[in-house]
Amino acid sequence: MKKPCLNKTLAFIILFGTNQFTKANDSIPSIYPSGVYATIDDLVKRTPVKDYSFTAEQSFNSNYYKLKDINNVRIKKPFALSDGNSLFVHVKKINHHVDEETNRGRQDRFGNVYLKAIIIGDGYVYFENYFYRPGSDFLTALSGVSTKHLQGVIYSEKTRKFTVFRLTKDLKHFINIHAPHLDFESTKRRLELGETRSIMMEFFKINRWHY
Repeated sequence: MKKPCLNKTLAFIILFGTNQFTKANDSIPSIYPSGVYATIDDLVKRTPVKDYSFTAEQSFNSNYYKLKDINNVRIKKPFALSDGNSLFVHVKKINHHVDEETNRGRQDRFGNVYLKAIIIGDGYVYFENYFYRPGSDFLTALSGVSTKHLQGVIYSEKTRKFTVFRLTKDLKHFINIHAPHLDFESTKRRLELGETRSIMMEFFKINRWHY
């Protein structure tokens, strides 16, 4: 059987830019009922421990959200929260459940902020976050300066792990386990975000944007 061709999909993403991708799932109801998911166990069961009203405010020029309760008090502890449409997962707690095969670099922030799910599927949730990596040249490395790049992150309900797509082999590792029918060929070591998004569109069977 011929494997799906991703060239047209990738061209579509490059043509229309990145902002539309982050809106791809805004109008699709979440499979995670509204409420608080105190631990990853609650998220795996898709069962909130209690209903909870909250507001989400996106930090300026970033992917992070500050969540507040009805009394305008910052929410800091739950693993995840859902408003019935969008799912938010604690950035710092994601790091405790990263697939060891892709656990390279460090996330941009470890404060009490949350990432909003970009795509929610049955058993998988896709996010994007900034990760640091050492400077590529010798002088930059000596100075201790690091650069950060936006990378894809996917949660698997079955493995209870988050896979970070930083290198080409990270994406191939995920595909080999979860979607061997997909075709992804690249000779580059570093993974381009557009390549990740292209594969994710195929993986989640997205063929149009939702505004």
